[in-house]
Amino acid sequence: MSEFLLLHDNESGEKPAAVRKSIISSILPSEDYSEGSAIFTKLDDGETMILEAKESVEEIYNMLND
Repeated sequence: MSEFLLLHDNESGEKPAAVRKSIISSILPSEDYSEGSAIFTKLDDGETMILEAKESVEEIYNMLND
């Protein structure tokens, strides 16, 4: 099983982006893009968004559970 998800970054023209699975704290539908999701991490100083992904919440959860 891979430690990373290979996603597509909506904010950089859908360029590939690797995200370490262990740092993901939540995945929500994107507020800025009609398709896609926002991925957040949980750090000591609070939750931070790290990526606006092209993939849907459902697609990412399926990747995490593979």
